[in-house]
Amino acid sequence: MREDENKNKTENGDKLSASAYTEELPEDKKQKRLAYGERYSAKEESMRNDFSLAYVNTLIRPQDQIINAYREGRFDEYPRLKHLLALKGELIEKHSYPPTYLPFNLVEAIPSSPHEHSRLFDVINLGSKFDVICIDPPLAGSQSAQVQGSQWTWDALATLPIRQLSADPSFVFVWVGSGGDDGLEKGRELLARWGYRRAEDVIWVETTADEEDANDDEVFEDKTSDTLFKRTKQHCLMGIRGTVRRASDSHFVNCNIDVDTIIAKSSKQKPSELLALIETFCSGTRRLALFGTPHEARRGWLTVGLEGAGSAGDTPYTPPHGVELFDAKEWSERFPNNGTNLVPLTQEIDNLRPKSPTRSQSQNNSRNNTPKTDTRTPPSVTRPPPVDTGRDSPFNAQFNAQMQLQMQMQMQWQAQWQIQWQMQAQAAHMQMFGGSTGGVAGGLGDALGAYNAHNAAASPIQSPQMVYPHSPQPRYKQQRPRQQGQQGQQGQRQQR
Repeated sequence: MREDENKNKTENGDKLSASAYTEELPEDKKQKRLAYGERYSAKEESMRNDFSLAYVNTLIRPQDQIINAYREGRFDEYPRLKHLLALKGELIEKHSYPPTYLPFNLVEAIPSSPHEHSRLFDVINLGSKFDVICIDPPLAGSQSAQVQGSQWTWDALATLPIRQLSADPSFVFVWVGSGGDDGLEKGRELLARWGYRRAEDVIWVETTADEEDANDDEVFEDKTSDTLFKRTKQHCLMGIRGTVRRASDSHFVNCNIDVDTIIAKSSKQKPSELLALIETFCSGTRRLALFGTPHEARRGWLTVGLEGAGSAGDTPYTPPHGVELFDAKEWSERFPNNGTNLVPLTQEIDNLRPKSPTRSQSQNNSRNNTPKTDTRTPPSVTRPPPVDTGRDSPFNAQFNAQMQLQMQMQMQWQAQWQIQWQMQAQAAHMQMFGGSTGGVAGGLGDALGAYNAHNAAASPIQSPQMVYPHSPQPRYKQQRPRQQGQQGQQGQRQQR
């Protein structure tokens, strides 16, 4: 009792000291203190955004300080996207059916053997499949396990008939936990076993929880963690099945409209903003949510949950007000297999939505629907060279012709000097070892003469020194005949 009184006195003293400090400030600083709170330092005339210290003092998480965090005011500074989201929301609301709930224990959906089909097919009995499936599995240590009253393993989740319930193409969203354990890796493996490939990771950043839970008016206590530090984010993996191209499949997906980070208060239920994000992203209207509750049932979605699954036949389950109980025949009539399971795409939405860049020159600018100012013709053979070219420009035709001629002349004279060098070497060889030069050397001379005559007739430039005055000229040393020296040496030997 005394400890509580001392604690109250201490808290009241801190409040009085804080209020007294505010009252002593000048009027302008007092208003700033009241507006910004303890983050405003009157002494330094600045903001001290020490969010870690603020959490220690007030238990308010740093992510609570993010401006325009919620969907309603997120795009206030982007009127184009704000108008686009408003149009999409009106169109989705117009083409959505009332929220529908199916009480069913999904444990019974696990087939007894791989060769048997799931009982979930017998209960749903749908003529069409789903475009989007959202799953909040009751994994060990998750809030969903507390709500569902049971825990599932990853192997048990893999036996759910997700592949048979989904269309092609389709998307699946699975909550995999905070990322502290192997949830991300197990989630990727789970998507692969269902026939999906991971495409995106949506993150829920949990802000400070309310003192009372909105559903049952009880104090919200997190019993899933007994550690000193707690992770305040949750991961939701998105898997894709089939081929979807955002540039050409705008009737089915609209990308880059919303963000992939959800900032919402920490609660037992997952934020409903994820379902709104899915509706904005995918235009398919056949949507399924597994491991849900009737209180979470959303317009345009079929929610399957455990609540009400044990009701006897005499006392059927009654869902909350505004939520319809699932009827297989009525649901199948809503989605006949005639392509009417899509939210229509209006011309205004198509003009406002962000588009992927394309290489086609026939399309207009993706932002303001005006032709591009910098059009670049792809390289082709018929593309003409630039008209206005300088004297030394590489596109000057006369300059190119002159350079080609000089290169040809250089190659010709190099070949000519090589032939002359071979001829002189052959002549020196004949002088050393005897014989006339009319054989091989004569043949080389005739070939060289014919080569020079052909070049003189074909080339307009007669003298190579006019084109290449500084080209290196080969120099050859006059070799003396070694026959006389050899005869003199033989005579000296005979005299001796």
